[in-house]
Amino acid sequence: MKLKYQMEVMNIDDFPIAVPVDCGDEFRGVLHMNGTTQDILKCLESDVTEEEIVASLQQEYDATEEQLRHSVRKVVDILRENKLLTE
Repeated sequence: MKLKYQMEVMNIDDFPIAVPVDCGDEFRGVLHMNGTTQDILKCLESDVTEEEIVASLQQEYDATEEQLRHSVRKVVDILRENKLLTE
């Protein structure tokens, strides 16, 4: 899976957000993020599996595999619901 559109990441009042670029009418809105979400989106710029994302996050975060997998699934589910992923 990977992102269907390039994401423009920016901070507004110190809150990170992502906006899909060139998605036409398919998505209108922003994604509110934290650091973990930003790292997940970075991984999704390439075609990766959930396991590969979790492995990448394990190198960056002091968290259990289960915690990271939960975070990845939560973000991926939101992206799927909004049709922002290609499978």
